Amino acid sequence: NANTNTISRANLDGTGGVNLGNLSGTLNQPFGIALDLANNKMYVANANTNTISRANLDGTGGVSLGTLGGTLNQPAGIALDLANNKMYVANINNSTISRANLDGTSGVSLGNLGGTLSFPYGIALDLVVSSPATATPTSTETATFTLTPSNTPTETATFTLTPSETPTETATFTLTPSETPTETPTATLTPSETPTETATFTLTPSNTPTETATATLTPSETSTETATLTLTPSNTPTETATFTPTQTITSTPTVTRTNTPTVTSTPTVTRTNTPTATQTHTATLTPTKTFTSTVTPTPTQSVFTLTLKSIPVEDGWILESTETSGVGGTMDSTATTFRLGDEVDDKQYRTILSFNTTLLPDTAVIQTAQLKIKQNGLPVGTDPFTILGSVWADIRTGTFGAGALELADFNSAASVTAAGAFNSTPVSSYYTLTMNATARNAINKLGRTQMRLRFGIDDNNDALADYMKFLSGDFTSGQPELVITYIIP
Repeated sequence: NANTNTISRANLDGTGGVNLGNLSGTLNQPFGIALDLANNKMYVANANTNTISRANLDGTGGVSLGTLGGTLNQPAGIALDLANNKMYVANINNSTISRANLDGTSGVSLGNLGGTLSFPYGIALDLVVSSPATATPTSTETATFTLTPSNTPTETATFTLTPSETPTETATFTLTPSETPTETPTATLTPSETPTETATFTLTPSNTPTETATATLTPSETSTETATLTLTPSNTPTETATFTPTQTITSTPTVTRTNTPTVTSTPTVTRTNTPTATQTHTATLTPTKTFTSTVTPTPTQSVFTLTLKSIPVEDGWILESTETSGVGGTMDSTATTFRLGDEVDDKQYRTILSFNTTLLPDTAVIQTAQLKIKQNGLPVGTDPFTILGSVWADIRTGTFGAGALELADFNSAASVTAAGAFNSTPVSSYYTLTMNATARNAINKLGRTQMRLRFGIDDNNDALADYMKFLSGDFTSGQPELVITYIIP
């Protein structure tokens, strides 16, 4: 976090966020970070102090590894080559790459890669591991850190065809074949092999003597006076040779194949496909192009905040050469405070603040911009806010001169003169200037933006020193800040 000089850690779903602090006070406008998971270390690039910090992954044990041999110049991106014990850092201010050992020693500048670099913010390494045995088990070989704001809003309404999981009211009646036997008896004509009840009474003549004797008259050979008629029964002698029709009910199994329609109720699983309206609510993933125009509510166009601190080597105060000369006479670019007001001989103090506004995306649309300065101590003489009016800021798109503080900055032309005035009552010792649209449009996205501060009245002609001191970019905290909010169309 560049604004609070801290590191945050959370789960990948954004829960469980914790603040790991400022790594034992070593952070100062951190812009880049790389992790050495195998050794439980993190490395952070500090843009404001041109240093690298190293600490344990829980934020403890923070140390400064220095400037990598003086090669850092507003470092941003940082990447690690753990196999070869090296780190690589991208420098925004001079568009170069630095390389050093992981302990910060042996720092060298690799230059601007054949003149191809221009304000590099991130860096990545394409590492080749010679064999699996030497591959270090780091989670990622390339630790890229780009200063691209997360959750970039999208204006394009993504019309996602969300398949409606809501059960459609069109109940698809699944034809579940009922295994239950149907009541439609298939009258299968099963030929009954059982003898039928229609007994065919075949009259089989019995060879037993019947009751009806056939009286045959056999003439006797003996000569008798009277011919006696002897009744010779046929076959076996019976008293009454009567043929009894035995009428044997033979029940001949005349396989009549009666085709008895044995309503066998054969459970002919006829798969009647009975539409058992099972109301299956078949979530018929009908991609009902419900055009849920998830105009992913571009969270009312996410607003990003960028807080920049004044560049120490480019800010400082300039004192007018004489009361009415209107040009600089003396200056101080290394003091930890700057001055606004007038001196004993009624010469005016003016101050230059410098900000690296290239950190703004090229497509950023600035919504607000505030300049904040922090009072240091009590006024010298009379409070200048009571006798010299308000503190005003002139804005220069770029730099007033060569970049570093110089006397000519006292009266060099500004892009916007009197772009705004600071409030006269501080809040927590901070005085704030809120820029109007004209002033915001003068902020340079391609380089530096400088501000020249001055009281509205140059002096009060009392031949006394009446000025106030404020913390400069050279101080360890409370430096002047330019706070910009913007959106990405």
